[in-house]
Amino acid sequence: MWARLSPLLIFTLWEVWQRRGKVFVTALILSVAIGWLLGWWGIVFALLFLSAFYLSVKIIWLFRVALRLRQFHKTADEPVKFFVAPEILDAADWSKFAVKVASLQSELTQQFGLSLKRPLTVLVFPTMSEISQLFQTEASGFALPKGNGVLLAWDALKGSHLPDEYVRHELAHLFSAEIGSGGPDFKVEGFANWFQGSSDGKPADFHALVQILSGRDLPLLTLLHDAYFQAQKYASYPLAGSFTGYLVKQFGWETYLRFYADANAKNFERAFERHFGVTLMAAEQAWKRYLMERRQDFEPELSQWVKRERLTVAYDQWQFWLCIEEAEVLLQAGEDHWRTIWIAAASHAIVGNYQRALELMLHLTERDDEDMRPYKVILWHQLGKLYDLLGQRDSAIAAYQKALELPDWWDEIDGSTQSQVRQYLKRPFTEKELHDRMRRRLTRR
Repeated sequence: MWARLSPLLIFTLWEVWQRRGKVFVTALILSVAIGWLLGWWGIVFALLFLSAFYLSVKIIWLFRVALRLRQFHKTADEPVKFFVAPEILDAADWSKFAVKVASLQSELTQQFGLSLKRPLTVLVFPTMSEISQLFQTEASGFALPKGNGVLLAWDALKGSHLPDEYVRHELAHLFSAEIGSGGPDFKVEGFANWFQGSSDGKPADFHALVQILSGRDLPLLTLLHDAYFQAQKYASYPLAGSFTGYLVKQFGWETYLRFYADANAKNFERAFERHFGVTLMAAEQAWKRYLMERRQDFEPELSQWVKRERLTVAYDQWQFWLCIEEAEVLLQAGEDHWRTIWIAAASHAIVGNYQRALELMLHLTERDDEDMRPYKVILWHQLGKLYDLLGQRDSAIAAYQKALELPDWWDEIDGSTQSQVRQYLKRPFTEKELHDRMRRRLTRR
């Protein structure tokens, strides 16, 4: 059991110290003050009491995780400790997968010139939803720096043609934490995103160009703020990854590592100029010119991705009628990517065109795209709500029941999809609730 839980425990203590170190120093001072009055036993009692007060939420969380991890089966012990959830024990050749992870770890050890201080532990969960619920953030994997553990989601791995991308990304977090653990997320995630090599088989520069040309040409200065970086993560991750690759290409691996070790959230710009001899804004300008010069290397596929991504940008900016118009043009031209159809359906639903939204969603039920499978539960949930809005209660119930047969999904605003589905099995979804949900998302923005 210790082998399963220790990476999480060590990571949790490290993270708490990173975020709340001052709190513990204060607790220690208070404990000494109390001890001065009550003696040494007073110090011990006060320190335990204050620590339990500040750590109570984490302790409860760790206990809940421990109960879950007890169910996991060990499939490999050397050179990687590999544990798999019982639901997916027969889903793959996990011993072979463990050897692959060990090979990737060796590759990073050679590149970084250092080894992890503890044996690597890999925990494979059935779904992205379960990992997302554990850490209260949408994630297909999660690294545990200092604990040297990696959590992977089977539905993400099997839905990808290149599962090495996920593993390399999380391993990069473990190794980079040994060099310099200070933020910001722009530095940390940018490095991991670049080091994973590709995403969906496309290099970071390709994805950065897609974002820039589709309307998400975000100034890098804004991405230094973690809250904004995470709010824009679908654009900020590829932008940060591409920029990291550019810095390594222009200034060299050793120079970049020295910068990574030195930079943190407070001194990022100063450290940047000190190590690279150029301001962040000047480097950003040169990097974007470099990307534009590479544009033709990625055509004609780049233009197709940009058209698709512009729909997402318009949707995120609440330009729903523009989404509908642009989506219909793409669909009539033969575009059949499931995301395009989904955004078109969502836009029709928001403006009140429930019947058209239903037609598009029903078309998606006939699809079995691998990268859409984790979202099938949302698809059937949305279908149920559309049937309710159209007054077709029996069909709505059937759709909700189908959603409960699929793996759950969790997001940061609405939480568990299946918990919502259970509510609507008891009563119909209403237009007022649709508007309330839109209001919540606007408030979050």
